[in-house]
Formats: sequence, C-alpha cells, structure tokens
Amino acid sequence: MYYLCRHPFMNSICLLLFLICLLSVAHSFRLSGDEEKIVGGKEAKKAYPWEVSLGNLMNVPSSRSRREQQSKDIKLDAHFCDGVLIHEQFVLTAAHCLIPYMDDKQFDTPAFGAGVGGRNLIEMYDDGRIPIIRAIIPSGYDASDGASPYDIALLQLESSMDSTPLACLSKRRRRRRRWHHHHHHHQYSGPLKAIGWGNTQPVVVNLYTNEMTGLAPSKTLKEAWMTDVSRAAPSCATRPDLVCVSPVTQGDAICLGDSGGALLSSSETVVGIASFGMGRNLGSNKYATCEGDAVYTHVPDYIAWIESEINSTLCTR
Repeated sequence: MYYLCRHPFMNSICLLLFLICLLSVAHSFRLSGDEEKIVGGKEAKKAYPWEVSLGNLMNVPSSRSRREQQSKDIKLDAHFCDGVLIHEQFVLTAAHCLIPYMDDKQFDTPAFGAGVGGRNLIEMYDDGRIPIIRAIIPSGYDASDGASPYDIALLQLESSMDSTPLACLSKRRRRRRRWHHHHHHHQYSGPLKAIGWGNTQPVVVNLYTNEMTGLAPSKTLKEAWMTDVSRAAPSCATRPDLVCVSPVTQGDAICLGDSGGALLSSSETVVGIASFGMGRNLGSNKYATCEGDAVYTHVPDYIAWIESEINSTLCTR
C-alpha cells in the first residue's frame, strides 16, 4: 500500500506510514514515460479548470520574473498533490496530503498554495500559486493509518476564485447490492475517469534506505479510464466510504502526486478523491508502486460535512 502524495517533506513520512500499513492492514487488493503519458494514460483532452495543483511556496521567489528563471525540475518538483476547486475559496483534497501540517491548520505564513485554472505545472509555477491559509480535516482521520477513513480535507484559499469554473460533486450513491455476509455495497456502472499530474512511471521504493527511484512528475494534466471494482476488492469489502478502481487499459495507473485528484463519473461529476494504492514486493527489500488498482474516498458520503464546514451549498448532481 502506498500513499499517492509527492510532498518533498513527505517522502520519509509517507514511507513510514506505508511500512505501518504493510504491518497493520490485513486486506489489500492485488495490483492487476513521458510528459504526455498519471502512469500510461494520455494528456487530458479537455480543460478541467477546477482541478488544482498543490505546490510548495517555501523558497519560491515572489516575483514572476525570478520564478521564470528557475529550472524546469524545480518547477515540476514543487507539485505534491492534486485538489478540486468546489467553492470560490475552498479546495477539496486528501487529508494525508496535509500530514506535515497536522499540528497547525491555520497558516499565518502559508507553506503551500493552489495552482488553479491551468493544465501545465510549469506555467502554474510561473503564474504563482494562491496561498492556502487554513485546512479543515475530519476529526476521525488517523494520520498513522494509511487506510484511515475520512481521508478528505478542505483548504481555504487566501483569495477568492470568482471567475474560475467550479467542480460539481456527485450526490448519487452507487447502486446497492447484497453480497458477502449480507453487506450492502455500491458500485458504479460505466467508465470512470481519473485525472492528475502524478508520476509518469511506476516508483520503486527501497525499504531499507527509503530511496525512491523513477520519480518523474507529469508536466501536463493527464487522464486514464477506470472501472469500479469495489465489490471484488478486499480494500472496499466493508468500506462503502471507498471506491476501488482498476484501469481499463493495462499499464495505466494513478501514482505519487495524484493524491487528492478527482475521479469522475460519465457525467463528469466528482465521485472520488484519490487516497491510496497497492503495490507488490520485488524482493531484495524493494517494493513497486503505481501499477494498477487504486482507492478513492467516496465523495457523496462527505457532501453534508463539506457544506456544513464551509457554510455554503455546493454544485451537486
């Protein structure tokens, strides 16, 4: 199991949590580039102006001219998670993206910001990200548990995005079916679409040295088609608050840097927020990630909580 985060301060934290997950989570489901190719997938054909890139602001120059002079690698490496603009001043993302900030959720000196309205990470860096001034995380979220419920969070922007289109959240529950041990579970029919700026190739983790190889964030926003496999996936067996997905095309996958990104229904409403994925042992204390199936937080379960926290009615359908 691995988080899909890519925060420069989070690599060791994510790996630690990843190791905890290996020891503590009994159920998992088996995992069945280049800049244009999420792992595999393809460049997003259309604009998703509400899909947000969360990136570091620490050591980022305040002037555009100085930002433009920095290297491509610096600009790409600033990105660590995705998010979804759901309100003029609020972004929806995964709670685990905020692990470094759990102790103080009111940011007088914002350490990270949101790139809004674009598809290119380099252009977002040059344009400047909007500082995040506050984070709201459900009280039930457990940062020490890589599969914790409530892996969802709200981020308040320093300035309002009045002219940027907002995402619509799905309020429709998946169709109920009775299955193993009389549990009721939901599953979406039809293809789902994952979008994000995450790593373009699988990542290999050395469990002894904490080293990660293959880190290569995408410059452009990508998409990949997914199928809901929640009924067959052990990670979702007793967790209707999750959506387990498998790629339609072999070789596609979401990866590090895709955390907090949207999973879209056929009507392009947001049904999930990227949470975690599964990997496989390679031997010699190495672990491969980003090779197929992944798990999303089921957004319809949290609409009431979101609207209560921001004191506003969202676009839902």
